[in-house]
Amino acid sequence: MSEVVEEQDKIEAFAAQIERSDLFSIVIEGKDDLLVYTEFEQIYEDHEPMVDVLAVNGRNTVLGIFNRLKATPHLQRTIFIVDKDQWVIKGIDSNYIHDRIICTHGYSFENDIFIDGNLENDMRTKNADVFNAELPTVLHWYALEMDRILNGNLPLNLSMHIENLFNQADIHTTPQAGEMFPTAVLARLQAEYPQLLRGKTLLQFYKRVMNKRDGFDKRDGYGTNAIIESVCKHKGSCLSQIFQKVDNLVKTPQV
Repeated sequence: MSEVVEEQDKIEAFAAQIERSDLFSIVIEGKDDLLVYTEFEQIYEDHEPMVDVLAVNGRNTVLGIFNRLKATPHLQRTIFIVDKDQWVIKGIDSNYIHDRIICTHGYSFENDIFIDGNLENDMRTKNADVFNAELPTVLHWYALEMDRILNGNLPLNLSMHIENLFNQADIHTTPQAGEMFPTAVLARLQAEYPQLLRGKTLLQFYKRVMNKRDGFDKRDGYGTNAIIESVCKHKGSCLSQIFQKVDNLVKTPQV
């Protein structure tokens, strides 16, 4: 069975589950997102109908379920939360500008965690030397990847782990044959990297900087889940906006 057919079967199965359900469905990408969004089930446990947070294992699957349900009445009791992903660079696809689709503020929910938790300030105040020395490498690499995306080309190593980047920094920060270094893109990144940088890379960089502090016992290193859960207890503007949009939709009378 082809991957396309498998994906369509998965979309159809989730759509059918929503259609059969008496619950209000909030469709999210995957298990990592549950760290942020499972709270909706507690918030609306006394709501009628109750809320079901449904992790479907993929952004394309979320959008596919939206496409499957958008012409049906079931759309009115379904909300879709997705990472902006490359839309944060290129702009949101007009096919998915819809009040039932809620996007993260940054590239992914990890960016919203980074911004709401003011994690940049942690790095600047607790390990400024490493932060200032290493951030340019991250931004030079990502400027090249971002420029490829803006020019309609595939990125080369967008999902690369931060340690692999620093292990071969000279290679990954040098333009390929036929490329020019995108200085304008780099300038934009320097101002907006908390929103634009791939979220998982952003948190990996944060952990790298914080774990390299003098005298810090790496056995007590920062865990991603712990960071996310800590920030979720004290939401800032990014997460609060998502939760407010969900609240507005959940409490809007269904027609």
